[in-house]
Amino acid sequence: MNDSWLADAWLADAEIRIRADPAAIHTLFPEVGRKVGRGPRYPDKDPDGLVYGTVDDQVRARLLGLLAEVLPAEKIDAEVIDLYRYGDDAERCGVLRGLPRLPESSVPLGLELVADGLRTNDIRLVAAALGAFAAEHLDQHQWRHGVLKCLLVGVPLLAVVDLDLRGDAELRRMVADYADERRAAGRELGPDVLTLLEERSVPRTHGRGQRLMGGLCYCTNVHPAEDLAGVLRQLDIHAAPVREAAGFDRLGLGLWLAADVVAALAEDPAELTKLRRELDARELDVLTLNAFPYGGFHAEVVKHSVYRPRWTDRARLDYTAGCVTVLAGLLAENADSGSISTLPLGWREPWTSADDEAAGVAMRAITEVLRQTSSQLGKPIRLAVEPEPGCVLDTVADAVSWLAPRVDPEFIGLCLDTCHLAVSFAEPTETVASIYDAGLSVVKIQASAALHVEHPAEPESRQLLTEFVEPRYLHQVRELTASGEVLAADDLPDGLDDLPAEGPWRVHFHVPLHAEPQLPLTSTTEVIRQSVAAVPAGALIEVETYTWEVLPERHRQDLVHGIAAELRWAAKELR
Repeated sequence: MNDSWLADAWLADAEIRIRADPAAIHTLFPEVGRKVGRGPRYPDKDPDGLVYGTVDDQVRARLLGLLAEVLPAEKIDAEVIDLYRYGDDAERCGVLRGLPRLPESSVPLGLELVADGLRTNDIRLVAAALGAFAAEHLDQHQWRHGVLKCLLVGVPLLAVVDLDLRGDAELRRMVADYADERRAAGRELGPDVLTLLEERSVPRTHGRGQRLMGGLCYCTNVHPAEDLAGVLRQLDIHAAPVREAAGFDRLGLGLWLAADVVAALAEDPAELTKLRRELDARELDVLTLNAFPYGGFHAEVVKHSVYRPRWTDRARLDYTAGCVTVLAGLLAENADSGSISTLPLGWREPWTSADDEAAGVAMRAITEVLRQTSSQLGKPIRLAVEPEPGCVLDTVADAVSWLAPRVDPEFIGLCLDTCHLAVSFAEPTETVASIYDAGLSVVKIQASAALHVEHPAEPESRQLLTEFVEPRYLHQVRELTASGEVLAADDLPDGLDDLPAEGPWRVHFHVPLHAEPQLPLTSTTEVIRQSVAAVPAGALIEVETYTWEVLPERHRQDLVHGIAAELRWAAKELR
């Protein structure tokens, strides 16, 4: 059935029938393909439906999740066994894709079904078996053999959830043996085999995680979208697949909307309601907005333009006020509060005492907008000012000094970007304490990692650093001297030319949380852990690696799987 409206109607009726009589699933499960279609969910990215599954996979997984809602846990296994045992291969794929939706008591059964799927030579079953459930529950020995099975039968490794986190030296040894056998037989090696063999670092092994972490989201400023149609397109091709690849039932978003989109939504309640419905349909929850970039964040050259308009410009106030209205309409129902991050006033030059006064007036104006909207909404919406190297509020200390005497802490606090914090060489625990000692708070944490270069004068370090020079964004550099002074360069080329390179460097280049850069470069993920540990429990954590498109070629990954791996890393490491 190609008519999406009829397919939606059939699914809605099927859910009603299962709620009324759970046994109805045995009649409905075989009908799914005829009623909703059997094609790949994302034909452009995954024409065979092996990575993200097929339309009928998705619906069967959803029905399985519903069954888990309406049946007592002790009765679920018997029903799932029958669905798998008596189903055809498509139905078995649906069961395997739906395993993450079952309760913890069904894990032993799930492991049996995964093992059965991996014993087959059906590439759809093998791909479905190594999804989010296997990433979370399969032991390392079995998981390695599952990856090898993918290579044997031709399943693309993009289908293997958590490959970056669970891959290890033993897996690469097994793959090397497999490659030797193929070479000896005169057979070619596929690109996936070569990728594994060329991997130098040992990715962090991923243990048992969580299907959903309520205070965790990812920032959509990584996606270029300057109009509402573009936003919806990004939800389809990136956000919804990220949710599934991460194994979350629902996924939190830190939504970035360009100024023109915000203005249109703020003025049209019907369009705002429509966007809310589109998000709900994809099981996406807006938890925060990123209102730092005003627009054009994926232009060929961004650099200093991201800091305009400043907080002295009426356009910045209007944009932020519009974001307050939009967030009030989109904020997830189960969220206790909402937040909007913003730039640290502007770039440091030019900035005068008159600019200080103008920015203070604007902050008071936005406070009234926040106060009124929060009262109407029945839950607080707060502004989070984000210190950044090179700006008026360069460090957390600068932000605390400027904000504390000027703002109402009930409505304005800090966005703690852990990449920016690391670049400043500030000690995380003491820095967080200074925020609260001043009567302010951390409104949200942006979990991001900077590059760390212990010996920037070494030729290998400098050679690798040159790969991170790119024309779109500023990549500020800081050097820590032996005396404790921090030297500054406004962009990586300036640092390579002008800094003495006698002490360690940190570079404002957001690198993936789950994948260390090539040695001798490292990342500052330990600063993230220390920062999160220092902030009172319950703070929102927003993964914000917006630089995927400009990473050196050796560090790039499929965007959906890369973001999903970051989210799983955060769920495991930061909870």
